[in-house]
Amino acid sequence: MAAPVRVRASQQTAAITAVVCLAALSLPCVAQDTPTPTPYLVCSGCHGQQGEGNADLKAPPLAGQSATYVAQQLAKFKSGQRAYLETDEAGQAMRAISQTLESEELMLNVANFVSKLPRIDPVSPELATPLEPDRVAEGRKIFSACAGCHGERGEGSAIANAPPLALLPTWYLTKALQDFRSGARGALLGDHEGRTMRALVRLIPDDEALLALVAYIDAQETD
Repeated sequence: MAAPVRVRASQQTAAITAVVCLAALSLPCVAQDTPTPTPYLVCSGCHGQQGEGNADLKAPPLAGQSATYVAQQLAKFKSGQRAYLETDEAGQAMRAISQTLESEELMLNVANFVSKLPRIDPVSPELATPLEPDRVAEGRKIFSACAGCHGERGEGSAIANAPPLALLPTWYLTKALQDFRSGARGALLGDHEGRTMRALVRLIPDDEALLALVAYIDAQETD
């Protein structure tokens, strides 16, 4: 499969980004032990002042995520290794926002800030009912291929630069896995981590198995 062609952000995405920036600037200040760095004020318009995320805006929670991983993803958005499809509106908005972080120092500033925010257990109301044992067992079996990098309970690994999956809500995990499988993410040359993820996700046989994996990850508790 040929790698997707990179495209520029659309006018619609630029408009969304402008709204996000204005919303961020109008947010009230919240007392915290660590002062919010100016660059993160733009991010907080979607991801929340406490890094709690916003499903309506397709913005995942960032609180407690690995600083190295967050900085790497910001760099990928900025370079175009992520959000290379015009149809990826949320990704295109992120790509536009990342351009405001003009240096590696600013990206590290944001990444270090969110990594120190208190972790928040993801809310997944669609999985509030008990999981069927067969579905849990299937998800556990599939996750065994993920555990080498992401940890036995999805806690992540600094050595593998693999994010803690247990901190992510089901809607984001499902979308990310679907994007890896379709080529909307991880298909470009040079994105070694993304291409590895894409290769592994494509081994998941069908949508039911993918959802079983997400359900199993969601059942893991964060520390």
